[in-house]
Amino acid sequence: MRRGPLFVFVFLFALGCQAAQPDLGPLEKQVETIRGLKFLAPVKLREVSQAEMRAEVQSQLDAETSRPNWPNEVAALKAFGLIPRKMDLERSMSALLDSQVAGLYDPRAKVLYVSNDAGSEIDDELGVAGLGLPEGFSTKNLFLVHELTHALDDQHFNLLSLPMDDASNSDRATAARCVVEGDATYVMVRYTAATLKMTDEQVGMLSDLTMALGIGKELLPSYPDYVQEELLIPYVAGYEFVRQVAAKRGEKGVDDLYRHPPSTMKDVLHPEKYLAGDSAPASVKADPPSGSPLLRARKIFGGVWGEFDTRLILKSWGVQPGEAEKTASGLSADAFSVFDDGKGAEAFFWVTQWEQDGDAARFASDVAGVNGITAQRKGRVVTITCLSAPPKPALSVQTRPK
Repeated sequence: MRRGPLFVFVFLFALGCQAAQPDLGPLEKQVETIRGLKFLAPVKLREVSQAEMRAEVQSQLDAETSRPNWPNEVAALKAFGLIPRKMDLERSMSALLDSQVAGLYDPRAKVLYVSNDAGSEIDDELGVAGLGLPEGFSTKNLFLVHELTHALDDQHFNLLSLPMDDASNSDRATAARCVVEGDATYVMVRYTAATLKMTDEQVGMLSDLTMALGIGKELLPSYPDYVQEELLIPYVAGYEFVRQVAAKRGEKGVDDLYRHPPSTMKDVLHPEKYLAGDSAPASVKADPPSGSPLLRARKIFGGVWGEFDTRLILKSWGVQPGEAEKTASGLSADAFSVFDDGKGAEAFFWVTQWEQDGDAARFASDVAGVNGITAQRKGRVVTITCLSAPPKPALSVQTRPK
């Protein structure tokens, strides 16, 4: 299922903005030079107030959450304990994004929206880091470059053709978002480095600082880790993935990411495997076995989690973060089905296949004793059944000792 952000191509860094209407011409030329593509048409720019930006964001959020299967997608998150059962995800996302969005590119309307009164200034913070910002440097140009990259890629590759709306395969949808946001972040970092004449060391510092001061800066600690990490991953892992692809294959290699996007988050999280052509995805089915009480229940949703979401599930179930990452990296394939148990809760059946027997054994050990689930291992396959009470999610990671 597609989640966080619930619409696409939003640049979430709350940067300081200036009121003057920006001149896109020079920025477009710099984006063209960095990206190695030419704009096929002028980009439509609409500068709006923060209130108008909030309305645009809410409009896209409403379109996402009005889809018929949306309640069942949310039910799947609650069944696996990724968000609290009483959480109103739509309202929470609306509140979270309300003050975060400084600009967005709408690929349906082909319009770049930019706020003329976005919130906090970060120039001073960047200066403290020793980046030597010149007088008159506008942080507003950073997210304009980011969004212009979306517009440029859209003109050449039709961003809506990517599987970012694949509700049945969260893994594939998130991987596609990593391409889009990773590319725009990579161009933004290169633009900043060129503008400020930065050394390689400073570029690395900027990459780290951009992430630290950006998406995660104003996220409330009361939000589940799942929500925060799903917001962050397209920018962070996507940036590193695109950076490595560009380093090995140049901008043509980045172009190919749109023609043949990665099919799994394993591709994104392990660029070396993707670049080596070692990324053919396996597949399994999540059909409960004969005699399972789930066969008498109504199936309401099904999908694929993949390595990244499996990592988040394990963390939510109380596994140490480092152990969760190590275990999830051995996942080969998975599929899940969620059922209405008829008692006001959800049940699920999750089939996982692992690269090695040891990976399967580690996963089975990690989930042993988690409240409400039964795990069965047969070779490299581990099946998880939850008949009623879902695991309780942590608002911040609460780990249990190994």
